[in-house]
Amino acid sequence: MWRRDGKAAEEAATDASVTLGELNGSATGIDVAHAAEAERTRLRAEAADLGGPSPLVAFRDTASSGIDISKAHPGSLPQFITGKSTLLSNLFRDEVGLRTARLAAERITAKNTELRTVRGIEAVHLAVGVAGWKIGGADFAAPVLLRPLAIRRHHSDFELKLQGAFEVNPELVRIAREHFGITIDAAALAALAYDGGIFKPQPVIDSLRATARSIETFSVQPRLVVSVFADVGGAMSRDTRNLDNVMLNALAGHVGDREQVTAARPAPRYTGPDDRAPASDNLLLDADAEQEAVLARIAAGHSLTVATLPGTGGTQTVINALGELVRAGRRVLVVSARRSTLDGVRHRLSGIGLDSLAVSTAGVRRDLVRAIGRNEKATAPKVSDVDDALVRLRTVLRDYRKALTSDVQGTGASVLDATRHLTRLASLPQPPSTTARLSTDTLRRLSGDRSAASEALAHAARLGEFRFGPDDSPWYGVTFSSTEAARSAHELAGRLHSTSVPALLERGYALIAQTHMRPFATIDELGEYLRLLQGIRDSLDRFSPTVFERPLGELIQAHGSRRDAPGMSGANRRRLRKLAKEYVRPGVHVTEMHEALLRIQTQRTQWQRCVDAGVAPEVPLGLAEVYASWQRVHAELAELDAALGRREPLSSLPVARLVRTLAGLGGEVRRVRQSGRARAVARPARGTRNRPASRRALGASRVRGPRGRRARIRVVAVAARARAAGRPRAAGREHRGRRPPGARLPPRR
Repeated sequence: MWRRDGKAAEEAATDASVTLGELNGSATGIDVAHAAEAERTRLRAEAADLGGPSPLVAFRDTASSGIDISKAHPGSLPQFITGKSTLLSNLFRDEVGLRTARLAAERITAKNTELRTVRGIEAVHLAVGVAGWKIGGADFAAPVLLRPLAIRRHHSDFELKLQGAFEVNPELVRIAREHFGITIDAAALAALAYDGGIFKPQPVIDSLRATARSIETFSVQPRLVVSVFADVGGAMSRDTRNLDNVMLNALAGHVGDREQVTAARPAPRYTGPDDRAPASDNLLLDADAEQEAVLARIAAGHSLTVATLPGTGGTQTVINALGELVRAGRRVLVVSARRSTLDGVRHRLSGIGLDSLAVSTAGVRRDLVRAIGRNEKATAPKVSDVDDALVRLRTVLRDYRKALTSDVQGTGASVLDATRHLTRLASLPQPPSTTARLSTDTLRRLSGDRSAASEALAHAARLGEFRFGPDDSPWYGVTFSSTEAARSAHELAGRLHSTSVPALLERGYALIAQTHMRPFATIDELGEYLRLLQGIRDSLDRFSPTVFERPLGELIQAHGSRRDAPGMSGANRRRLRKLAKEYVRPGVHVTEMHEALLRIQTQRTQWQRCVDAGVAPEVPLGLAEVYASWQRVHAELAELDAALGRREPLSSLPVARLVRTLAGLGGEVRRVRQSGRARAVARPARGTRNRPASRRALGASRVRGPRGRRARIRVVAVAARARAAGRPRAAGREHRGRRPPGARLPPRR
């Protein structure tokens, strides 16, 4: 076996080497060949057969294989030759010729679409002149000049347009040199096709005839033919002359090259986008972490294959790889079986202003001129401010990501971990739900050994901590600092229920009944009524009742600032002020008339909201006593709100609901005491700011006891059911031997 350097694989001590040619030519009688030679021979044979016979040297001149423009109408040829779009029906104006041309155009268009889409080959050309000759009894036909042509359907017709420039058939030049020993100057021959900017193909044909006049079988026919001229095998066969490549040798079985290719290479290190400076970021397009890892391997010279799915950034990675290799001074060949892929690469380059970075084989000159112009006009962009802003924003995002992924101190879990678990739970067919909220301190305490907390909760469950729910009593969830505070709150609730609130409601309804105001719905609304009546009483002490019946707008403006009523004259202002004094009771002096009138207008608006239209304000008897009683009850309700920790004040509840709530709060005391003992046991298992699951009724859940057994926790509402049924409270197993609990305090908040 031989390595690429020509040395024997077994050679270890000597440095002597011989070539394969020397061994073959030696007298040993042994044929020595490269390990990959058989594979190379197969590749050359397959390359030569690609595409079948080349139409550049074996053109089949039939009516169905090409459109004979030589038979076109002379009036339309100038438009076609000058490169303007021309319809096929304009070139062939007789029915017979147009029908034949359309059949050929359909075949050419279908083949061109296939080659362009699947193979990326632009194969349709206009052939000027067809040369023919014979070699060994075989006939050959080759176009002389070729010019690219675009053909596409246009409704029921076809549109033809010449592109590029005329070139001499390269296969014709090669065969003339190799088989006939004739050298053809392709550039000079193509230049003869134009005389003063006018296309004249006859000088080209005459020059070629003169050059090949020594060949008896050689002839040139003056023809203009549109057809598919795609020579794949010839170019591929010439490219396979030298196949001494490490990758190809390794694929063919060469041991040394295979070891070199398959040798493990460390993954190159690269700076991630979160850490590198913007000035060193040379990527042409955005890339994620996986794409940057691929780009690092490409820049390091690794041979690799990248498999991607559509829409995952394959073209984006190709563009970035082009930028990295070109920046390193490398030449890059982009090959694709589909023209759409190459168009996509060019489109992405054009989108970032680098459309001239790549050149195509069909327009090398044009692309090079464009690239030179781009380089001459290129200027360094001023992006320092943008880079600074990017660094600041990147720092914010990086810190945010770190906060999401870093473990919360003392918990062993991150916010992202919690989000993932919540997402998994939410995706279950029956996702769990809870209103419990745990503080950070509680999470830290629960992140370690939870056996003590489990035992405390089990003990509290046996004492009845979780036996009752929020619907069983208004005392559920209330926490007191001491037994005395609980007793005081219960006594206050009982007093409000038995005496204070009923007395206030009775006196309040009686007071409001003396007026035409609608009945109040809450204690707060009663307070608003009382304050309104007090204000009306104060106003009527100084003004006559007619002040509530007359419009006060102009009177208020007359006593206000001149800026509020610039259009009011001085005489009118004095008249209105005098009129306002007529509403004042005899012997009363009003110092601030403007403020007094404003208060009266506000009181009248409030009064009209509480009564029917046309009812004059009036002050009932006993207003002061009811207001004093209201203040006392309102203060006691606020005190009870503070003890209960209510968010909705009791004074804002409808009267019927308030009475029911106070009845529940003023009920039995034993449930409060029992719940207090259970809460004292469960307190070590809860955080001081914890809102545990015991804040809600747990239904049929289970709590593990200290010895591993489970105790079922049930929510019972014996008292509520007994009251609803109108019978004495039922005594179940939980209440046997004792009176059922009434007001109770659930776990501490």
